[in-house]
Amino acid sequence: MLNAVGMILNDCTRHNVDFTFRYGGDEFAAILTQTSEEQAVRIMERVLHSFQQAGFSGTTLSIGLACCRRDEKLTWPENAACMIDRVDKALYRAKSEGKNRVMLDVEGC
Repeated sequence: MLNAVGMILNDCTRHNVDFTFRYGGDEFAAILTQTSEEQAVRIMERVLHSFQQAGFSGTTLSIGLACCRRDEKLTWPENAACMIDRVDKALYRAKSEGKNRVMLDVEGC
């Protein structure tokens, strides 16, 4: 199933533009360059739909999104940690609100 999720991510994102990779365990990440929040949500909804169409009964897919905005008061490592924290919070919100959904971080750091 992990291979299938990786293939779905690759199929639903732009080749040679976006970056998709396994982040660890059963978590994946996608960096969608030059993409608005609305476009990112649509792309990830396409990923979710493709996953559901693949027919993995008994499994769900929860997706957290965050816009990458640099805070000039923070160092690069602090900015990266903040972004990962925001995505993680959105992911857990998606899980707690019923799974099989895409949630966009709206709070920021």
